[in-house]
Amino acid sequence: MLTRVSLVLTLVATIGCLAEGAHDVDDVPRDAYPDGPFGSGEGDVLENHVFTLPSGAALALQEVRADADAQLLLLVTAAEWCTACLEEQPELQRLYERRAADGLRVMVGVFEDAEFAPATPADAARWQDHHALSFTVVADPDFALRAYYDAALSPMNMLVRLGPMTIERIITGRDPLLLESLVEALL
Repeated sequence: MLTRVSLVLTLVATIGCLAEGAHDVDDVPRDAYPDGPFGSGEGDVLENHVFTLPSGAALALQEVRADADAQLLLLVTAAEWCTACLEEQPELQRLYERRAADGLRVMVGVFEDAEFAPATPADAARWQDHHALSFTVVADPDFALRAYYDAALSPMNMLVRLGPMTIERIITGRDPLLLESLVEALL
């Protein structure tokens, strides 16, 4: 666990790095997804993954990106068995409510149910309803987001600049102070 001083130093260094690498997202056309190469690390272009909405319809990341008002996507993984994932949902909802008008979009990808089976649209619907979430919740039954982190460290919180679709930061585990600070720095 980080001490208060080391946490502050980490946040200052992270915010400085993010500011140096900031992109002007207004200059990036939103009508087509950016070309690869795609990668799984910070600074890489995120692949145009397709997930399943609670209704059963498909949702591609390009559809989120096409929203001209959206600037930053917080892409989060969750599983019904994950205690940290459960605890994180109210924090995500509050963050979304505070920063949605500034261009923050949040999407939770549920990848497994309580029995470790691949998530279904019904699982995503139950997750959204149970936690009273007003942002997008999808099922990720093929666990496409596994490529970006070790699932044993769930949840994953990935911050993506929506113009260029670049992965700005990947955080594993639940750290609400760090997550909120990063969102503030990137918006």
